[in-house]
Amino acid sequence: MNRYDELMTRCPRLGCDITFGYCRVERGDLPCSRLIDCWYPSIPVESWLAKELSPEQMGRFTGTAPKDRLSTLLEIAENLKKNR
Repeated sequence: MNRYDELMTRCPRLGCDITFGYCRVERGDLPCSRLIDCWYPSIPVESWLAKELSPEQMGRFTGTAPKDRLSTLLEIAENLKKNR
């Protein structure tokens, strides 16, 4: 467990309070793409990322643009349609 895991902040994508523990594993082996925007300066996010992510993971993390709330909701709706 990470020492910051229990800290909470408001998530602009989900619209509720969530923990850093959720944000750091939101995409499986990658943190949420908005991690720096949401947690800096409360947590030294950039040094945490450099320490925790491999170079390959860091490349994938920095190469992904964050999704906005509408895009996230549309993606969820599309996945629900496919699974019906």
